[in-house]
Amino acid sequence: MGLLERIDNYLVEEVDWDAYYRLYGYLYKTDEAKWSGAVATKWTPPAGTFTQSAAKIADTLASASASLKQAMSRLNFYENRAGKNLSAKARKNLERAKALLRKKFAKE
Repeated sequence: MGLLERIDNYLVEEVDWDAYYRLYGYLYKTDEAKWSGAVATKWTPPAGTFTQSAAKIADTLASASASLKQAMSRLNFYENRAGKNLSAKARKNLERAKALLRKKFAKE
């Protein structure tokens, strides 16, 4: 038996893969395994909504939402779902959209 075969056998026999994935598997979850992948909503934003200007995002969310709470929930869900993949510029844009939403619903 060659050295590589012995190493392969050792790895296969000695590693408790169930324990390994319990400890480290969370790093490699698919979208279906994340809680947000299972969320079913009645509202689906038009394509590209969150890549537009803050004013357009706020207008879209204000017209599609019954309350500030609902609009902010939708915006926060998108922001949380994007997570670390959201650039600083995009995050600032979403923060401006939140401020605009607060102003829009304060007028009502």
